[in-house]
Amino acid sequence: LPFGAVRTTEQYFGAGADQIDGVRRLRAAVRQRLRRSVPARQWSGARMFGSGGTFTNAARIILAREAGRAPAVHGSTITIGDFHRVLELATTLTVEERRQLPGLNPERADIILAGLAVATEVLEHFGAPGVVVSAFGLREGLLLHLSQQSGNGKEPTRGRALRRFADRCRTDRRHVEQVLRLSRRLYDALGRRLGCQEGDWEILEAAALLHDVGQLVSYKGHHKHSYHLITHAENLPLSPEDRLLVATVSRYHRRSPPTKKHPEYARLPKDQRERVKRLAALLRVADGLDRGHIAAVETLRIRLSPTRLRIEATPRLATTDLKLELWGASRKSDLLAKLLGVEVEIVGSTLGPADG
Repeated sequence: LPFGAVRTTEQYFGAGADQIDGVRRLRAAVRQRLRRSVPARQWSGARMFGSGGTFTNAARIILAREAGRAPAVHGSTITIGDFHRVLELATTLTVEERRQLPGLNPERADIILAGLAVATEVLEHFGAPGVVVSAFGLREGLLLHLSQQSGNGKEPTRGRALRRFADRCRTDRRHVEQVLRLSRRLYDALGRRLGCQEGDWEILEAAALLHDVGQLVSYKGHHKHSYHLITHAENLPLSPEDRLLVATVSRYHRRSPPTKKHPEYARLPKDQRERVKRLAALLRVADGLDRGHIAAVETLRIRLSPTRLRIEATPRLATTDLKLELWGASRKSDLLAKLLGVEVEIVGSTLGPADG
């Protein structure tokens, strides 16, 4: 039905419009249209989900008022009473005052009133006690559908299935293969010192191939999108436990290292959190060593002493400049340094093939 927040804001809350009157007229219009189009009795007892900015922002406002902060809202429930109270609050505020409202995205301050009015009337129409908030919507559903399309019916090998999923998510194949190769080199040289155990390489291998799948959604925050795509990709040749580990390692291939402040990491058992840290430490450096996505690094010479880890990267071509790759790996080596308890030095080299 044509009751989007932008459209209804333009129709009922134009310049100089009275907000209270606008809410009243908008709710009346929604009520009339719903009665004609969607008989409530057919949906008696149905569980309702709310997707989109109106619902996520309403939940953040409510949680911010209750808890003094606005944590993740996916899966939370908002009651009809909550909607009424937030709608009343928003109606008493000007647009500028709503921009300062804790929990509300300031960019939605001008359209949230219309969204709340529509949502409240929808809940009233169906007699729903509340609505479960979803942080995901049509876009995420379409992306998952795209990533999980069936192939030619043949049973793929594990590696082929992982690569096929990565290809469907339009990742840079040369980059992920380079990250995989460098991850293998780092794992072979440092895995034992880090305490890696049986099965750890298989997790790191999958994470190296899949760490960038979230770019299908958006480059910004793609590490988090990768986590969600992998955890929901049930057709991957991974057990549920391994899929969660691969998703979490992939999530930490960039930006901040693992921390219990992140719910997806904190929920893992302690031994699994330790595995994630070890493998993410290696993946972060391997990913940094292909910062330019041109497979510039040919070999690695790795030397570990009691006080220092020295990684010398040899370029694929004599004319290749590795400044970007060395910078990328160095800035992402903090977790590896912490786990090994040594300083990490990453430098360029013109030496021959790597040795141990």
